[in-house]
Amino acid sequence: MKAATFILTAGLMLTLSGCMATGEDSMARLSNEEIAVMDLTERELSLRTDMEAIGFEHQPFSTTIDTFTMPINDLFVNQYELMEQYRAIQEEHIDVQSFLNANDGKSDDELLAAAMAFDAEAESEDQKILPSLQRYESANDAIFSSNLALATKLTMQAVRLYDLSQIDLAALLEDEGMMMLTKIGQFGEVYDRAKAQLDYIGYANEYIEHNEKLVQQLQNLQGLKTASNASN
Repeated sequence: MKAATFILTAGLMLTLSGCMATGEDSMARLSNEEIAVMDLTERELSLRTDMEAIGFEHQPFSTTIDTFTMPINDLFVNQYELMEQYRAIQEEHIDVQSFLNANDGKSDDELLAAAMAFDAEAESEDQKILPSLQRYESANDAIFSSNLALATKLTMQAVRLYDLSQIDLAALLEDEGMMMLTKIGQFGEVYDRAKAQLDYIGYANEYIEHNEKLVQQLQNLQGLKTASNASN
C-alpha cells in the first residue's frame, strides 16, 4: 500500500505541475501589471473567452472529490453569468462608457467639471451625461452586491481546494472501490480544471470590482454636483 501510495502521489504531482506549467489560458499567463493596463473591453473579452474555453459543465470524478469540485464549478458558472449581466449593463450605457474612458484617471472634481461641460453643450435633456451617470450607478448596485457575495464564496472554495490537494487520494480511491493507478491522470485534470476555475472566478471578480471603483467615483460626483448647486 505504501509503495502504491508513493507512486500515486508522485504521479499526481507530476501531472498537476505539468498542467499548471503548460496551461494555454491567456489571462493566466499575464502578470498583475499587464492585466491592470489592459483596456477594460479587451479584458472582459479575454475573460469571457478563457472562461468559455475552460467550460461550465461539471466533470464527475468520485463521490468525495465531487463534493470539492461541484461547488467550485457552480461558483464559476455564477461568476460568469454575473459578468454577462454586467456586460449587458455596459452595452446599455455606451454613452457612459465612452465618457468614462475619455476621462479615465481624472479626479472627482475634474470628472464633474468634464460632465458639466459636456452637459452644457447638450442640445436636449436626453443627451446630458449626468443623468445617464446616475442611472448607470443605480443599475450596477445589484451587480456589485452579488459580486461581493461571490468574492466571499471564492475565499471559502480556495480553502476547500487546498484541502483537496492534501487528500490521501490512494486511500480514498481504495475506499470507493476504484482502480487507483488508472485514476492518476484523470484526477490531475479534474484538479487542474478546478484550480483554473478558481483563478478565473478571481479574475472576473476583480474586473467587476475595478469597475465598482469607477461607480463609487460617480457617487462622489452626485455629492459634488449637489454641493456645487447649493453654492450657486
